[in-house]
Amino acid sequence: MIPATFWADSKAGAFERYLMCDVWNYLHENFSIRPDREGHSITGVSMGGGAAIGLAIKYKERFKTAVGLMPLVNIRYVDCQAGTAPTSSRNAGRCASASTAPSARQTADVHARFNTLFAPLYGRGEKAICGMSEINPMEIMEREELRNGELNLYIAYGGKDQFNIAAQVESFLYRARERGIDVTVDYDPDGRHDLATGLRMFPRAVAWSSAHASTP
Repeated sequence: MIPATFWADSKAGAFERYLMCDVWNYLHENFSIRPDREGHSITGVSMGGGAAIGLAIKYKERFKTAVGLMPLVNIRYVDCQAGTAPTSSRNAGRCASASTAPSARQTADVHARFNTLFAPLYGRGEKAICGMSEINPMEIMEREELRNGELNLYIAYGGKDQFNIAAQVESFLYRARERGIDVTVDYDPDGRHDLATGLRMFPRAVAWSSAHASTP
């Protein structure tokens, strides 16, 4: 059970501390769990996928493998016109304002903005940008100076993702390539941000993760 004190802390860092300190320590103190990082993998979907990648990078002394399905790995992504057009090139900017910048492609069924997702956690304006930067996997990768071989990374995403995750992933992959970091990619050109796509991706992700798991 998450303690009541967590809900009084409006910062996402509260949950990170709870998960990576309280829960992690409790599990290792009460169950027979391998302490070495080679025995640990973290996996998530959508926002959880971005969190899995970000946490693995920040806590790479604990994890060897990370898997993100349809992950939000560059939540401050905008193109060079401050829009959200998909890209796989250098148009991997970062929004400077959290009041109006869209975080999802404007389609008939989706219209999400940074305020909607992050204002409850970080407020608005510069404070929000700082908060988002703290949890943005691409910026975590840069701040932590991740090097190739330190983590086994796997990302699966769809080309028709209605939340524009393809642009986030491709900008993340571009930065990773610049740093010489290998990332295993599962790309579904017809994949959307939905359960059906996730179910298609999941078996391949499990097989990959199992193949990279080490035995004592």
